[in-house]
Amino acid sequence: MNINKHKELIPLTDNVDNIGNYLIRRFKDDSGNYLIIDRFGDFIVLDKQSAGDVLSAIWDDTYVFDPADEPSTGLLN
Repeated sequence: MNINKHKELIPLTDNVDNIGNYLIRRFKDDSGNYLIIDRFGDFIVLDKQSAGDVLSAIWDDTYVFDPADEPSTGLLN
């Protein structure tokens, strides 16, 4: 879908941020839902739970635990 055909969604949302090719908006109601629009005008509505799930999946995919990053307590185990 393209936002040009669904312009009624824009006034229902507040701008959150622009990141690269993406405009991130949050619905003004208390739903916690997000509207993500790409530079072509294609968009997706993510409900609050899905937005959290997407963030978790991306975080899990990009974060690799490195024990060298952990501060030393100075104690021997």
